Amino acid sequence: MEIGSRLKEAREAKNLSLEDIQKETKIQTRYLQAIEKGNFGIMPGKFYTRAFIKQYAEAVGLDPEALMEEHKGELPSSSEEEYVQYTRLQRHKDEASNKGSAVMSFFPKFIIALMIIGIVVVAYVFTQKALTGNEQSGTIDEQEAGDEVSYQKSDSESSSEDGSNDESSTDNQNSEDENNQEKQSDKDKQNKNESEDTKEEAEQEEETPTSSLELVEKGSGSTPQSTFELTNAENVKITFESTGGAQAKSYLQVENGKGKTYFAQNVSPSNSPQEFDLSSEDRVYIKVGSAPSLNIKVNGEKLEYPVDPNEYVFQKIWINVKKSEE
Repeated sequence: MEIGSRLKEAREAKNLSLEDIQKETKIQTRYLQAIEKGNFGIMPGKFYTRAFIKQYAEAVGLDPEALMEEHKGELPSSSEEEYVQYTRLQRHKDEASNKGSAVMSFFPKFIIALMIIGIVVVAYVFTQKALTGNEQSGTIDEQEAGDEVSYQKSDSESSSEDGSNDESSTDNQNSEDENNQEKQSDKDKQNKNESEDTKEEAEQEEETPTSSLELVEKGSGSTPQSTFELTNAENVKITFESTGGAQAKSYLQVENGKGKTYFAQNVSPSNSPQEFDLSSEDRVYIKVGSAPSLNIKVNGEKLEYPVDPNEYVFQKIWINVKKSEE
């Protein structure tokens, strides 16, 4: 008996319809029908064929591993896709290595250029200092020569000029003191205002809560289902981004806690990233296929898969949302 017939027989034995299996596994009905008929050609890929058969078997109470081992001759091999993924990963490593070599080769040239610029700047500074010193020396000599040819003033003229100079000096000193006091007062006011502004900004930052994502339960089994809790969540914004090559595809399904579907299709570089504002929901359900090729961020924080995505590529995730006032 073929694997599709085995699954159909187990389903009918439990008095389940294809719609019941669809609700349980979230697999489209046309794919379930194709599995029962052995028509694997319409499936979205070899990986999804094997993954969908595992889910179908679990839903009807069969051991998926034993079933697939018994009918492995009927199932498409996943070796070709694994080779493609390995090739992409190796190419990515090679590109990163080449970029690192280019940076290292550029670094010595950059240091030499900085040293040359530094030498030019130092030479320019010393030259300017030398020129300034010569000019100051010439000015002092001129002043000394002028003093030698100046005539000696009378005692009365000197006394008069000294009194006038003293009064002018006193007025200037008082004016400078007043200006200094005004400047100090303005500076004190400015420092006070800056201190108050800094204090208000710090208080606002303390009052603004930041969301925190924590793992509550780690999933297990062939299709692990894990649970996270998002606390202090005024807003719930989730971003999904494809990280594979141009041909990479990752199945993504996003629902709320009441079964409302926001998204259910493949994510690839051509339609990535996918962003969702789920601030009105208190629970979010995420189903991912080919997890290594899909990054998830919740309010800007990267969600780390609880179970190794390279070992379990098909994963389910629940996020329980806790508002800040809760």
